[in-house]
Amino acid sequence: MSNIASTIKMSNEFHKLAQETLANAFENAARMVHLRVIFHRPDSPSLVQEFTWGTEDLLIPAMRLIDRINMSKKGFDGAKGAFSLETAITELEDLIGDVKADIEAARKLPAEFDLSFKHTPFREHVLMIKSVPFAKAQNFLRHWHDTLEDRKTGAGLLNTVTITHTPLPQIGSDALRRRIVTPASRHLH
Repeated sequence: MSNIASTIKMSNEFHKLAQETLANAFENAARMVHLRVIFHRPDSPSLVQEFTWGTEDLLIPAMRLIDRINMSKKGFDGAKGAFSLETAITELEDLIGDVKADIEAARKLPAEFDLSFKHTPFREHVLMIKSVPFAKAQNFLRHWHDTLEDRKTGAGLLNTVTITHTPLPQIGSDALRRRIVTPASRHLH
């Protein structure tokens, strides 16, 4: 087999593997996530207020997979640091195994769980936020923490965050997939 034919065959294998993996990731990782945030008002710390936020979200392992596939596509397009198809296929196969295990563990989460910040040392808040398995929800809480929490005094405004999640029906995960997958990987559909 010529070098060009071999490369085309490997490229087709990579794209087929990427398509199957993306479909599986979205089918198993797409969620409707609601956050109920109880916080102390910055202007009156003795007052407590509630904020509710909801969004379509993905489990973080699925986002890692999408990022890796997009990075591979950019590498194939001749970006700096381009890598070989063989390497990309091997790395994708390894990542698929890791992602499947992570998604299975995350699927066993209770449909609702609380993060209680009230009596937790301020320095542990970041670790608690990192434990949230949903990409957008984790980013939202990280932004909240970085923007509103008082680092000088260590006084946290967050009291409790209740996270509720439900699987999206297939039509919802397809719509989410179209919005999340970047133009660089749209040819994978």
